[in-house]
Amino acid sequence: MFIIDRLETNEDGAVVAVLSGLVTGDLFKHALGHKTKAEGEFPDGVAQESGISTGNLAAKLPMIREWLIAVAKRTSTVTYGELMDTFGLHFFLLYTAMRSLGHQCVDAREPVITALIVDKDSGKCSPGLEGEFGIQDDDLERARCYEFWAGAPSQTPPNEPSPIHEPTTGFDELLARFTLTQVRPFQAAFREAVFRRFDGRCAISGCDVPEALEAAHINGRDWRQGDNTAADGILLRRDLHALYDRGVILIANDGTVSLNQEAPHYQQFLGFKIKPWTSS
Repeated sequence: MFIIDRLETNEDGAVVAVLSGLVTGDLFKHALGHKTKAEGEFPDGVAQESGISTGNLAAKLPMIREWLIAVAKRTSTVTYGELMDTFGLHFFLLYTAMRSLGHQCVDAREPVITALIVDKDSGKCSPGLEGEFGIQDDDLERARCYEFWAGAPSQTPPNEPSPIHEPTTGFDELLARFTLTQVRPFQAAFREAVFRRFDGRCAISGCDVPEALEAAHINGRDWRQGDNTAADGILLRRDLHALYDRGVILIANDGTVSLNQEAPHYQQFLGFKIKPWTSS
């Protein structure tokens, strides 16, 4: 991670960062000791939105809060990496989001919901939770979050189908089990549509255990850009989804499966043709 010494504007109007060295030590502590100094209006108008500006972040904050409330209701946690990947944040926007959401909670006399965001290895919050909010026991703050939001009413937007479905029998019961595992906010409709399109079975392995399945986006489709129809996705077993995202498993335009490297355990799927399939 490099230190940004200053921002400059090129002749073509592009804003570039002039770097002065590498960040050493704890990134959160380093960030707390630095403030941005600038004059004039920063050129971040709508026409220049890149998906990582603070203006874009403002629109994401309610979604991040809704996502974390759902996590609290499950008495669970998420990692910093999961939050960054899900909402397209880089490190400093992550820090800004956590600080803003935390102060919203303090102002509303709520537990600090960002205590649910932890390091994937230690399972603990960063020192920023104590530095910003004076919370020394993050386990206790998480317990307060679980208790506070346990009976909170659903905040699902009126145009978004509820992620909870009453189980009936057969396919509907399997669908209910699948949708109960949803994590990404406002993606319930996409997950359900993909699950139905592939009849509740992994498109490659045929696995029909809902808890083992994930609705993956076809390579080149982006949920942030609105690619959330059934044709934008493919239902995959969790391990196959990971391999597909990392380019180990490839799917040709006609739906034929191939491997990009040696993976003996998955040789059985070579040449398999996915149906239905929509080429890019």
